[in-house]
Amino acid sequence: MAANDNTPKTAPEKKPKKGKALPIILIIVIILLLVAGGLFFFRMMNPDKAESYNRAVTMLDEGRTEEALALLKDLDYKDSDALYEEVFKTYYTRIGLQAVEEARYQDAIDALLPVRTEEAQNLVLQARYESLACQCLGSIINALRDPSSLVINNIRFYDLAIQKDLQDYSDKLPVCVFDITANDENGQPMSTSILFMAKKEGVGYAMYGSATQEEITNADQGNLMNPFENMTAVRLQTYEKKDEIGSVDLNRVRALAGNGGYANVGIASYE
Repeated sequence: MAANDNTPKTAPEKKPKKGKALPIILIIVIILLLVAGGLFFFRMMNPDKAESYNRAVTMLDEGRTEEALALLKDLDYKDSDALYEEVFKTYYTRIGLQAVEEARYQDAIDALLPVRTEEAQNLVLQARYESLACQCLGSIINALRDPSSLVINNIRFYDLAIQKDLQDYSDKLPVCVFDITANDENGQPMSTSILFMAKKEGVGYAMYGSATQEEITNADQGNLMNPFENMTAVRLQTYEKKDEIGSVDLNRVRALAGNGGYANVGIASYE
């Protein structure tokens, strides 16, 4: 007679059912694709956006650029974003360049500042520096016995390091140096450098002084307290050892000096 088998029996292991998770994932993916496709179709086939886009393209062909830009901005249709960026950069760079050439410096800055390209930002700097140079021209011309003899050889700008004896001046604007040749009281041509610094009170520049190249070369940096030392020459000697900042179109500034146009140039924003 066989012995009783009292070994506890374990329940048979349930095998995981295969194939149910995959259809669920597939269904979710299909739903998401349908939603995305619908949104894409709605966006591309939106009749209002399509009409606005087509009108903008027509306006560009007709030269109505600002109206076209107004339609393209935030349109979010086809390549409207890329088209807007390209047209915006091209149009306002051209507007800004024209304003610089016409010495309308603040107009140039207003047009070019939003254009984030190297070309545009270089034009902004040029507009600012030429505006600053024009502020100095009046003082130079008024100081000359024979303004018609003025020849502008160079215009330089430097950062101003405020010192104790310069408390009447501001470092918000750079130092401006005009290298000129003009007739002296004897009618003889004389070359000199004129130093301008920004006023602490009010707006614009004040003429600090002038010096010949010989005076600049022979200036004694150790004799700053000597009342007979040409302080302008000393400062110019210091600046000539520094790197220049900014640049101007000399021919344009010369033309403005010759025709009096400098007097109509407003003070452009520098900050």
